[in-house]
Amino acid sequence: MTSIGATRRSTTYAAVVAVLGVVVLAIGLWQWRAADGDQGLHYAAMRDTVTLEGRQDIVVMNSLDTTQVQAGLTAWLSVTTGTLHDQLGQVSDADKKTLASSGAKTTGKVVDAVVTQLDDRAGTAQLIASVELNVIDKAGKATVKRNRFSANLTLDGAQWKLSQLQQVAVNAS
Repeated sequence: MTSIGATRRSTTYAAVVAVLGVVVLAIGLWQWRAADGDQGLHYAAMRDTVTLEGRQDIVVMNSLDTTQVQAGLTAWLSVTTGTLHDQLGQVSDADKKTLASSGAKTTGKVVDAVVTQLDDRAGTAQLIASVELNVIDKAGKATVKRNRFSANLTLDGAQWKLSQLQQVAVNAS
């Protein structure tokens, strides 16, 4: 009888574990399904996308190898939209020559960025970014500069692009 009692306890224990496993799985699936339609998650994912694409766009706009001015301008045009895009498309040949004659190479790196406004319905966003610029002049002398920028982004198709980029003054006091 001892072995029959032990077998019944083992069977009961296994059944209870199986039922608990099914209950936990059902609750997990229900919560996952409920989260699938959660607007907060959608908004958070969009904010992350804006941050990532905005950071990349700011890096492009703060990088230029003056030995390849036209390639730099083409890159700038690829990450901009609206009035900013139109202004960059109107850079004169004289300005291109001035840039090329400087002989500088600037590489931007976004140190930190945060979305300050996001309107997912209008497809607009604002972010602020801290940028480190590594500038190598014609003589090969390297300089590091730090700037802050405020950027407006607009959803252009499926991509967030810069529609405005402004340097923010830093109060030294």
